[in-house]
Amino acid sequence: MNRGIYVALSGTLAQQKRLDVLTNNLANVNTPGFKKDKAVFKMALPPAENQMPPFKDKVFVETNSVVTDFSTATHNQTGNPLDIAIDGDGFFEVMTPQGIRYTRDGGFKRNEIGELITAEGHQVMGDGGPIRIEGNEIKVDRDGNILVDGAPVGKLKVVDFPKPYPLKKEMENLYALPPSINAVPSNAEIRQGFTESANVNVIGEMTSMIDVMRSYESYIKIMQSMDEATGKVINEVGRF
Repeated sequence: MNRGIYVALSGTLAQQKRLDVLTNNLANVNTPGFKKDKAVFKMALPPAENQMPPFKDKVFVETNSVVTDFSTATHNQTGNPLDIAIDGDGFFEVMTPQGIRYTRDGGFKRNEIGELITAEGHQVMGDGGPIRIEGNEIKVDRDGNILVDGAPVGKLKVVDFPKPYPLKKEMENLYALPPSINAVPSNAEIRQGFTESANVNVIGEMTSMIDVMRSYESYIKIMQSMDEATGKVINEVGRF
């Protein structure tokens, strides 16, 4: 087998990972508060124990990391009093079966006992714990204070973290925080009746996807050419 095939193969695997990330971004283009990801790659030599044919002196491509772009997206006005957007840096704190998690998705609702919850059913936390809303007229000011029929019922717990954000993305548009990092109060303003869009540019992601497919096809053609060339050499040698 031609040794260069291994290098081209690493390229196809890298493009496949990039395609997975782009596909997930596009799948969440309508998810409020979703933050897009980007695959980051690096050139790498094989481990020292593999510095021998067919790997010697070959440079490979490998995934270095998948990073999240936390840039703020636009806000969409819905008029729903339980739709709440963060204007600035920060995250809502929510309670899940796995513990405290964080989200930018402020499309909230009430459960059967009046608690403020996320679309997935997780409790939205206030400065004093879960927030219960019993009444009709709901007002949320720019500081996150919640009033129901004119009476205060709690304040949204909106927090922020050191940058670059150490958050780990999980399912359901949630983020986990490493135990060694502490959350701090956010200075962001709250906008009632709005949701934050996903920061996914559809045209940009589609353009990147086309580039990925072309690169993938190029790597496949390279491997096919190398394999055919190797076969020809074997056939030629076999004649003697």
